[in-house]
Amino acid sequence: VPADKPGHCILLKAPRAGHGKTHLLTKLQHDLGGSHEFIPLQAFGGSRIDALTVLEDTLRRLVRALPAAGGLTVLDLVTRRLFANSLQPLVNSGEVPCQDREGALTALRNRPIETFDFHHPSAVTAHWAKENFELLGPRLSLALSQSNGLPLREVSFWVEAMFRFAASPIDSPGRVRALAACVFDDPSAESAAHERLVALLGMMGSLMRVVLVADELEGF
Repeated sequence: VPADKPGHCILLKAPRAGHGKTHLLTKLQHDLGGSHEFIPLQAFGGSRIDALTVLEDTLRRLVRALPAAGGLTVLDLVTRRLFANSLQPLVNSGEVPCQDREGALTALRNRPIETFDFHHPSAVTAHWAKENFELLGPRLSLALSQSNGLPLREVSFWVEAMFRFAASPIDSPGRVRALAACVFDDPSAESAAHERLVALLGMMGSLMRVVLVADELEGF
């Protein structure tokens, strides 16, 4: 659901286990997986779900490797699409100069994954963005914040974290660990978890439908 629209909460109730709730959720994920991102939530201690645990579950889902994609993850693709979307108004307005403005806009709109491939030697836009990220990052953050109605501070946090993750070598064993350290080892991680979670889901919601699934909640 876009950030400017309310989400929906759907509760499946059955008198006891074995009535098909999990089966229905599995079928929905199979049928809608191409257009929806399903994020399974793990109840802490079997009885509690809070912003920090949902943030952990969300990132765990996003950093899973895609099949036959050479190590690319869902987060790689989300980052590239978000960056391509936020760069478009900057190119269109001339704030980011470009010799072939229309060609650049077409590539950003129609081929965001290839255009922001930080690992391909021919992806000129991606390498330019990487070299100039110190200046470009704040502009991308502002564009994403304004277009999605999200707080700039939290959007800036994710733009920086996503860039470092997506620009790191795909075969680097430490890039997921570095992302986790950035998000969870911060002294303010617990107090900022709700705002960071809302911003991350809001940014994702501009690209796809996001469904948080809490199952096996007999302990609640």
